[in-house]
This record gives sequence, structure tokens and C-alpha cells, in this order.
Amino acid sequence: MKHKFTLVELICIIAVFIVAFTLVLPTCVNAKNGAMKASCDNNLKNIYVYLMHYADENDGHYLAAYRIYDRDIMQNWVYYLWYNYKLDPDMLICPAAKDTYAFGKKPANADSYLQQSYGMHYEAVMDNYSHAKKIRFTRDELAEHGQKPEAHIFVGDSASNATKTKSAVKGRSSFLISARGGYYDVNDSTVHAGSGWSPMENRHDSKINFLMFDGHTEALDGEVVCEKSYTYWKPMFYDWKWVDLK
Repeated sequence: MKHKFTLVELICIIAVFIVAFTLVLPTCVNAKNGAMKASCDNNLKNIYVYLMHYADENDGHYLAAYRIYDRDIMQNWVYYLWYNYKLDPDMLICPAAKDTYAFGKKPANADSYLQQSYGMHYEAVMDNYSHAKKIRFTRDELAEHGQKPEAHIFVGDSASNATKTKSAVKGRSSFLISARGGYYDVNDSTVHAGSGWSPMENRHDSKINFLMFDGHTEALDGEVVCEKSYTYWKPMFYDWKWVDLK
């Protein structure tokens, strides 16, 4: 005679499945987050290879953050790597970023200025057309002003905002990051320790992925990075002159 489950037995079985699912879910989420962080790290390291290739071909000058072709702000460093070096567009966006789109996959309603999820430290490399005068820094110039390649930020997670769902983000260029921009906290949808212009984004377990000038990556806390400008962002170039932040 076949055994039939009683209501109590059925409830117990369901309860066991719920408990097991509850125990396994965090592990699955952590594994997914870890995979996205690893993919982001890989993206940043590949980006570094191409940025160094550019410098090698241009007498040590770093690729400008934007306005590479004079006054056209859309010709930013991310666009340049995609268009000129044919870098995979999916490699130029962070897999953990929301509201971001690879080149060629942008919806009609998305803002092109805000679709990138990686920003470059603008004050360290400047642009290509400032005050009617070419300003692009070389490796040697940065070294002269105290740069420590192993310690200073080059590229990092930026707050992409292509569909303008992040009202706290004020900047119109998500391909840039700035010490003064602060960081966007995905947990409370707020910009902290900054103005909201060109902010970073802590989308990897409340950490921000950074590519340093020596090519290695680090996951850092946004508040610490904003507070210790001298440690992570020097050298800075404000108002067309070098400034040592402490």
C-alpha cells in the first residue's frame, strides 16, 4: 500500500526546502557578486594594457580623459579605446553596473554622456583641449609631481546614470571620476563625501574597484578614498596649476 503524505509531513518537507534555500541563497549571491567583481577586475586590467599602449605610441603622454578631438566632449577615453583600438565594448562596462550600456547597444532614451560605468581620474591626466592650450601629461611629468603609480587612482567604477534614475548624481560625464565628486552608495541611493559631479560607485559589496597607475586593481571603501585625497588621488591639477592635497 502506497504511503500518502499527511498535511503535517508535507508542511515539514516544505519547511526543510525553505530552510535549505535560505541557507544556499547567500552563497549563490556571493558567488555571483564575486564573479562580477573578478570580471570587472579583468576589464580594468585589459583597459590598462591599452592605455599603456597609447602612452608608448605617444611619447609617454597618457590618453586624455576627454575632448580628445579638440572640443568634442563625446570623444572620451572610453570611446577612443572602443573606436580606435577596437576594444570589446562589453569589456568597457562593469558587469555589476546598473543603468549602463555598451557601445552599439544603447537604447534610444539613454544619455550617451552617462552610459559609461568606468571613469578616469580627470585631474591626473587632464583633457586634450583646455583654455586653447594642449594639456596632456606624461608619465615623467606626473612622477615629477609626486605620483606613486602603485598608490594613485587611474580608472575606477563610476556612477553610470544613462536613464537618469540617480537624482543624487549631478555630473554629465560618467567616463570621469573625481576626488571631489564623492561616491554614489547603491545601498541608499545617495552621494556621500562629495558634490555629486563625476562620482564613483560602490557596487561591489559596498566597495569600489580601482585601477591604479601601476596596473594593479584594488577594491576600496568610498569614504576612505574621499577622505584621503593625498593618499589616493595626488597629484592633482586644479585651476591650471599643480596642488599638493594633504
